[in-house]
This record gives sequence, C-alpha cells and structure tokens, in this order.
Amino acid sequence: MIPGACAAIGLLLAAVLRRRDRDANDFRPLLPLPPLGRALSYGALAGAAIYATWTMYPLLGAVAASLAILCATLRAPRPQLPTGSARWLAMPESALPAPRPRVLSMLDPGGARGRAAAAFATVSLVVAMIALRRDPRVVLALAMNATVLLPLFLTGRGAQIPPDRVADAWTKLARIMAALTGVPAG
Repeated sequence: MIPGACAAIGLLLAAVLRRRDRDANDFRPLLPLPPLGRALSYGALAGAAIYATWTMYPLLGAVAASLAILCATLRAPRPQLPTGSARWLAMPESALPAPRPRVLSMLDPGGARGRAAAAFATVSLVVAMIALRRDPRVVLALAMNATVLLPLFLTGRGAQIPPDRVADAWTKLARIMAALTGVPAG
C-alpha cells in the first residue's frame, strides 16, 4: 500500500513539475538535465523520500528529499544585455510597444491562484500535523516531506524575471525629463 501511494505521489509531483517548467520557459534549471528527466527524477526522488521516511529510514528520506529539491529548483533567467555600440534616437511614446502582461504560473505565489495553492498546501500540512501530533516522529516526517514542495512554489516565479528594459527605461527617463524641464510627466 505505502509503495503504491508513494509512487502515485511521485508521478503526480513529476506532472506538476513538468507543467511548471512549461510555464517558466525562460528559467534555467539548477541541474542541467533534460526537462522530462528532471521531472521524472524529481517525482522518483520525492516518492522515495516519502517512502523512506514512513518506513523509518529518515536519513535516507532526507537525502532523497534534498536531491528532489535540487532537481526541481530553477534559477532566474539571464538578463539580456545589449551588445555592440548603440545610437541614441529621439522616439515618440507612440512608437513604444505595448507592455505585455506577465502570465503567472498556477504555482507562482505572486498571483491569486498561486497564493491559494500555497495557502492550501500550508493549511493541509498544519492540519495533518495537528491531527497526527501524538507521534512526534510522524510530525517531523510530514515537515521533512513537505520540503519537496518548496521549489515548486519558490523558484520559477514571475518576480525573478528581469524587467522589460524599454518600458522600465521609459518611465525613468520621463521622470528625469520632468525634473529637468519642470513640466510634469505624463
């Protein structure tokens, strides 16, 4: 029963990671593995961590959880730096492209769905820990196994994407121009 449940949880987490990685295409994985390999490794290691913890091998569970976290962690994208020489030209505001709204992943706590998912996961963990508080080993096992969810919520976030240099520069330059000319911006 326990191995089957751990395998099911591992497959579910692998599917969630695969979906999150598809939404966060600009991000770079911490481990240079192909996306499907990372998702399957994450699911297998998370399932192994849960199984090892619940079968009284907490050290093995902690190692598997740590490796699962490494598989799921994403680094912020590299900022795109201008190359070569540049030439400054006057440009009317109408020539600027319209800012694109950022689409947030369902696990990004910067959006309403992400906050709801994180709150649900946290409340579920706390309720389970309170319900099972008679055995402190179970409470510690729950807390340790919950750490495999952290990279899903804390990496690959919209806040880690570098800002749009054109839109950001335009707002800063408008304030500078207003300060220099004495004419209010905008």
